Amino acid sequence: MLPFLPKLLLRENYHLGPLVFFKAAGYIAAAQETAIEQYKTLVRGMLHDEDPVRRHWAEDMASFDFLALRTEELQTYWLDLSVKEASTRNKSSTSTSTSIKHPKL
Repeated sequence: MLPFLPKLLLRENYHLGPLVFFKAAGYIAAAQETAIEQYKTLVRGMLHDEDPVRRHWAEDMASFDFLALRTEELQTYWLDLSVKEASTRNKSSTSTSTSIKHPKL
């Protein structure tokens, strides 16, 4: 279960772009493809929205093959997130390995 209501988040903040959606969701870098697919699914759901502005926005997103998901800004976000997560894992494994005490023989 995601820690947010994705459909509501997108409906209220669609105009801010996909980066806001991904940050709010707290996806990990390894879930990039899942995040993108969920975003696309939600946008496709908005193709039938009662609000004509949201519906038009969703139509534009879909008709341009979700070009907004391939921007340099988003690619940088996913890359930075991956590096940050790797750094955190490395720090964690380093601190664990240095705290292990070996018995004296």
